[in-house]
Amino acid sequence: MTLSPGLTTEGQVFYVVSMTLSPGLTTEGQVFYVVSMTLSPALTTEGQVFYVVSMTLSPGLTTEGQVFYVVSMTLSPALTTEGQVFYVVSMTLSPALTTEGQVFYVVSMTLSPGLTTERQVFYVVSMTLSPGLTTERQVFYVVSMTLSPGLTTEGQVFYVVSMTLSPGLTTERQVFYVVSMTLSPGLTTERQVFYVVSMTLSPGLTTERQVFYVVSMTLSPGL
Repeated sequence: MTLSPGLTTEGQVFYVVSMTLSPGLTTEGQVFYVVSMTLSPALTTEGQVFYVVSMTLSPGLTTEGQVFYVVSMTLSPALTTEGQVFYVVSMTLSPALTTEGQVFYVVSMTLSPGLTTERQVFYVVSMTLSPGLTTERQVFYVVSMTLSPGLTTEGQVFYVVSMTLSPGLTTERQVFYVVSMTLSPGLTTERQVFYVVSMTLSPGLTTERQVFYVVSMTLSPGL
């Protein structure tokens, strides 16, 4: 194992530049089987959150607890994590992996610069998921989504400009199946009320609980 100079470990968090494991080893607790991993300089870890630029895992490994099997992942510089929220620019997962807890199977995702997360709300510009994955808890299957700059989230309310979902996905809890939606600038949400200028939903979707299927709607400015 090689560490980049000047990096320090906090708790059980390792700042690893490159590491190779002999085959046939098993994981115990929160031990990662990492073939190679590179960290971007000057990034810091908070809690058990890793700032990983690129990492490759040996095939056939299984996840235990909150262990991620990540093939490659890139983080935008100077982004910070809050809680267990990841600021991920792009990440690729090996196929046939399953989610445990709040583990996301994300193929690629881009975050708009300077955005911050509140609670478990993600500011996502674009994200692609590998097909055939299922949602668990509050995991969203989002193909692509763009947020207008300067918008903020309140609670679990998303300010979404445009978003596309892969077909055949079903909603769980408060998951919305939105094909495209545009918000008028400067509008704010109150509670779970959406200020929607125009939105199109894929056909054949059904509503669950508070999920609205709206084809098009226009709001007068200043509301």
